[in-house]
Amino acid sequence: MIRRSRFLLVALAVVAVGFAARAEADVLCKNKGGAVHIRAACKAQEAVVSPSDLGVASASDQHSAVWRDANGVFVGNYLRSPGGNNGLLVHDTAGRTIEVMLGEDGQLPWGEPTFYFTSGDCSGQRLLLVGDTGPEPVHGPDSFNEGIGYYAVGLGADATVASSLLTQDLFASQNDCDAWFRPGTSSSFVPPHSCCVHQQFGAYAHPALSLDLTAYVQPFHIDSK
Repeated sequence: MIRRSRFLLVALAVVAVGFAARAEADVLCKNKGGAVHIRAACKAQEAVVSPSDLGVASASDQHSAVWRDANGVFVGNYLRSPGGNNGLLVHDTAGRTIEVMLGEDGQLPWGEPTFYFTSGDCSGQRLLLVGDTGPEPVHGPDSFNEGIGYYAVGLGADATVASSLLTQDLFASQNDCDAWFRPGTSSSFVPPHSCCVHQQFGAYAHPALSLDLTAYVQPFHIDSK
């Protein structure tokens, strides 16, 4: 569902940007099947729509608001998704645009992803299992812990996963790990709040890249230019 909604967001954003780039006489036309086209004039069976009707701001509106932190420091550009969610567009250290969905309270979504490893003891390169993201970083962080989130970029690769690391506040001892997983599952407690599960399987994996937003003070707020 996440990949489907993000694909729709990208598709509608492309329509909005393309519309802005065309001559002022061009209009957005939506047919009965829901497909949207840019034309000089709509056909008989099509209706004229605006980018806002599609749930996406126009190219000019997309850049009319930004996110700032509690101290007024610029964090990133604002993007409203078709589902009405508040999107934050930031750049990673390589200059790639990463999309983060914020809560209505302006807070980063809290949580810790499950990391996967080819080693048997949850050591070495951390991996994410997010499917095929394609050549662009379309799978941004779903959650943040202490201002740091993890995301995947580009094409992944087949890997033999030998262990996985799960983090929960309720994990405080080996007994908690033993109680959490089904009988027969081998796991080891990793302080302060993680369990390393020793289980081998094949998967399509991506290296886990970190997005550090610890320099900004939450909650964030929208500032219209």
